[in-house]
Amino acid sequence: MDVNGSLNAQARYVLDQVSALEGVISQSISRSWEQEYKCKDLADEVSRLKRQLRDSVPLGSRDGPSKAPVTALEASLGERTIYLEARLARVVERLGDEISRNWELEYRCKDLNENVLRLKTELRGCVRQSDVASPRLNPRTALERSLEDRIMELEGGVGQTRARSKSM
Repeated sequence: MDVNGSLNAQARYVLDQVSALEGVISQSISRSWEQEYKCKDLADEVSRLKRQLRDSVPLGSRDGPSKAPVTALEASLGERTIYLEARLARVVERLGDEISRNWELEYRCKDLNENVLRLKTELRGCVRQSDVASPRLNPRTALERSLEDRIMELEGGVGQTRARSKSM
């Protein structure tokens, strides 16, 4: 039985050593897990710093406190703000050009209105008193009146040529 007793003692010793080894392994696994997450945190910090350098975001001095990290949203908003300010400047410039053009068109319109009034006044001077005394249902335009005058001239000329041809 002495052999059994020595085997039991050795088995207990091995079991104690296995238990101790399990404790060491569990602590090692725990430390490994912590180190893995520290590495991930450091990798995130490195990528954030790289983005800041790429985007020319100031990192702060070693003497003073570092500036708050700029998020991707803040960086994109800054870029969007710069883009919109440039676009606003272009729109303001275009607006100035349009205001100038509208001013020119406004005065050109006033000049044309004055010409229309002057031409209406001239047209009133060309209207016969007989046309004013007995207006037709549809008032004649200047073109109609000039065509009628031309017809009257031609009819008068045709009558005279017939008289000449008969007398010859």
